Amino acid sequence: MVFQHNKNDLNRLSDNYILDILENPHDGNRTFWITTDWGFNEFNKTTFKVNRFYHVPGDQKSLAHNTLFGMFPDVNGLLWIGTENSGVSVRNTAGKGFEHFRICPELPCE
Repeated sequence: MVFQHNKNDLNRLSDNYILDILENPHDGNRTFWITTDWGFNEFNKTTFKVNRFYHVPGDQKSLAHNTLFGMFPDVNGLLWIGTENSGVSVRNTAGKGFEHFRICPELPCE
């Protein structure tokens, strides 16, 4: 099975340029987390569904940036995602939305 970006199919990856893939250790490894050059994806291996997450200007609970690099899941259920020029976006794997940590917190999300 091949999963590629298709702008007309919301059940596909947000971009073909994948930067990192991890299995979610908090859900019995049913989900892959995938960072791309244009957004964050959660792929459910059971249902073959993809949830996409993007930076939305003005929405402080969206990603800080769409270009994403490495990820790190911590023991508290948080997923730390490195972004391009916008610090780190943190997602509580049990909840919705993202929090942001920046080197210069006074800078807006781009």
